[in-house]
Amino acid sequence: MASQIYPFSTYAVVPWKNGGGSTREIAKELDPDGRIIWRLSLATIAASGGFSLFPGLRRIIVALSGDQVILSGLPNGSKSLEINEPLTFDGDIKVYADLCANGCAEDFNVIFDPKVVRAELKVLHLDAGAAIPEFTGQSTLGVLFVSCGEIKTEGERLKRYDTLVTSERFIAGHAVQASVVFAIAIEYLR
Repeated sequence: MASQIYPFSTYAVVPWKNGGGSTREIAKELDPDGRIIWRLSLATIAASGGFSLFPGLRRIIVALSGDQVILSGLPNGSKSLEINEPLTFDGDIKVYADLCANGCAEDFNVIFDPKVVRAELKVLHLDAGAAIPEFTGQSTLGVLFVSCGEIKTEGERLKRYDTLVTSERFIAGHAVQASVVFAIAIEYLR
């Protein structure tokens, strides 16, 4: 894989079984038995309720927009999801999301198997014209997700909620306007 762009308009919406929201799957890799190695998704939380369990996996969640959400059941107590601030926790923890108003909230999610990959998410605040920094560490895959704004890379423009997945360590590109971009480094451990 060199690079693959996933425009927001192509993400299929899958309603949750509990009726409390929906998921838009962006990209994923499964092992030969169909288990998640890593998955990127957007979620719309439309009602308070329990999160799906992902035993043996880790989650990184970042609020994108909407009403305040407070997560309870976390090891260190309840935590409010803040816009563009990642929160990491084990997927086998019974977490309850309390939507604090009658609206909805959107969040970005990385779910991964920590026995197979390491995933790290950094929030980049880029001024207009700022270059996209190189992925750090020993990442095998790099992901750029545009939380807000617009970036140009490899001759393509990525707008709000568009995603680029690449095996390149460096992507030539820049912010077209002031932007917030999530840079996710995925490193295979085996």
